[in-house]
Amino acid sequence: MKRTFKIIFFHAIVTILIFNGKLMGQSPLRTSGIVLRGTYWNANSDHLIVSVSNSEEAVNVGPAGGWICFFSRTGDKSFLELNLGAIGEVLVDSYYIDGDDVEVTSILPILVGMRYNVLPLENPSALQPYVTFGAGPYWMVDIHVQDHHREVNEDVGIRSHLLPGFYGGGGLYFHLASWFAFNFDVKYHFINFNPDHGYSGFEFGMGFSFSWGRYTPKGF
Repeated sequence: MKRTFKIIFFHAIVTILIFNGKLMGQSPLRTSGIVLRGTYWNANSDHLIVSVSNSEEAVNVGPAGGWICFFSRTGDKSFLELNLGAIGEVLVDSYYIDGDDVEVTSILPILVGMRYNVLPLENPSALQPYVTFGAGPYWMVDIHVQDHHREVNEDVGIRSHLLPGFYGGGGLYFHLASWFAFNFDVKYHFINFNPDHGYSGFEFGMGFSFSWGRYTPKGF
């Protein structure tokens, strides 16, 4: 899944670079909007593990999820963003004699950030690269379920904790119209402000945005 997501991600960017033109561009400029994105979170912990032995089978598909982002223009090239995310990871250990262990980890970030467009405002290109950064709380929820083959009952444990963090990265919008664009980005999340934390790591995302309102650049 991880490799497939990266291949699709980079092929999409290459295709956009090849066919990038003025198209309908960004005219008129918009003031606000919403972005819906699917992502793969390449954290520091091991992912995409599939191992089989005589007594155990382990599968870990790695964390993937989605985001919804609300943005509002604060200047000619800057935007304020509110990002709400939901990322999930499932690890299954099947012991042929003892039973099954299932661990589900959810990350629910609520992040406030800034986005800054790189190209000059006068550039009519449909391809608009940007840099972005922000911070906020990351709510971690861990659920552990043990199913014993020889017993009827299951053992369920739930633990949650709130950690601070921040992110930085970049991406691009490919505008098909002033109100609609495809979005591609790469971010690095510093969970607990520590790049070596188990869930710190790169996030690869793609999605689309809808925008509305009219903005008059300063000086026009």
